[in-house]
Order: sequence, then C-alpha cells, then structure tokens
Amino acid sequence: MDQTTGDEEANRLELLLFTLHQGGQRFAIPVSGVREVREGLTATPLPNAHPLVMGLVQLRGNTFPLFDLEAALGAHGASTPARHDGPIIVTEQGHSLQGVMVRSVERIAVVDRREVMAAPPGSGRHHLIGGVVHIDDTLVELLDLKAILGEAVGSLGEASG
Repeated sequence: MDQTTGDEEANRLELLLFTLHQGGQRFAIPVSGVREVREGLTATPLPNAHPLVMGLVQLRGNTFPLFDLEAALGAHGASTPARHDGPIIVTEQGHSLQGVMVRSVERIAVVDRREVMAAPPGSGRHHLIGGVVHIDDTLVELLDLKAILGEAVGSLGEASG
C-alpha cells in the first residue's frame, strides 16, 4: 500500500445519516459507535427516569435505556410521543448499550475527516455537536452522543447504585 492510500484510509470517516423530525434536518453519528438499527422495539417505562429516557429496551438478552434524542437537542415541542414506531439506533458507548429514537435512517456516508469543520459557537448547542460537514450539498451536524446522553446516563447509574 502506498503512502497516499494509507493517508486516505486514515482520514476516512463513515457516518450514519438520519433525521429526527418532520423538517428533515440531517444529523450524523460515526458508524464506529453504532451496533445496529432496529424497528419495532418496545420500551418498558422506567419510573422516576430522567426526562430523556423513554424506558428500557430488551434486545438479544441485553437491557438498555431508550433515549429521546430529539428532546435532548430541544428539537420538538413539550409533549414527547408515548409510542415510537420509527427506527432506533442502538449505540455502544464504552461497554454499555443505548438506544436513540430517530424519525428516519437515511444511509451511510463516507467523508474525509479533514472536511469536518468545528461546530459554530452561535448555534446554541455547539457543545453537543462534534462538528459539521457538507454531504450532498447539505450541512450535516455530527452529534456527540457521549455529551448528549452523558447527563441522563449518569442519572441512571445514580438511580441503580
């Protein structure tokens, strides 16, 4: 393998593109943190849970929290849907699984890491965004799930410990 090919491979970033709400704004997370995308999972409500936690989900012997990603970003109104029929992205952070509700999963896009720009500080939620990148002539926000879900995951650990 020549040096150019090695550099291209090192700078390659695979992103899972998805939308959260009717407006169709596109978001992305690195594929490396995605375990799978599933539909038809039912969440069991969890009493006294963090407001972003829709409940617990069971999948192949694993139980994990399901988060309302749209609410975490402040992207929808005050009422959270009681039932979610859309896709759930199952992610792995450290050694734990989490599910996040999304409206639709679009595809996997490959970009060059050098094309990712810093999140604009005036966006109001720049601390939750790992960067922005142009894909198909659209600006896509790369979400930092660790930052977004950190507070709620921490509260789950406190409740169980």
